[in-house]
Amino acid sequence: MTTLDRRHQFDGFVPEPEGIPSEFEFHIGGDLGASYKVELKNMTIAYTWYGSGRKGEERLAPDRDQWRSFRKKLDELDFWSWDRRYSDYKILDDRSWSAWIDWGPRRVESARGRACPAAFERVLWAVSELIGGRAFR
Repeated sequence: MTTLDRRHQFDGFVPEPEGIPSEFEFHIGGDLGASYKVELKNMTIAYTWYGSGRKGEERLAPDRDQWRSFRKKLDELDFWSWDRRYSDYKILDDRSWSAWIDWGPRRVESARGRACPAAFERVLWAVSELIGGRAFR
């Protein structure tokens, strides 16, 4: 089972579209550089990084205003229209990514096969802002 197939359960918690997502997981990285992952777990974000033989994890708790700002940026960047998969086999770098967000009536499950959607880098910056400016590229 891939990480995109998992579902998290919150005992009776039903998030509002303007609150926080019910599902949130974003991963970016590759074999030749650092890798990062953010995942909503028990109402907090698990921020994990790997690279240079090291691994670390922090638990972060963005407040409602930070989540609201993040949601607004996703809306502005047309994140909700991303395709399920992006591929371009002429691109030879090893960086991969996956995004899975379920937020009220909106949902995206998307991944990379050597290509990225429009505004991809700006969405990465939005994720970085949500996690307090920590690296996420």
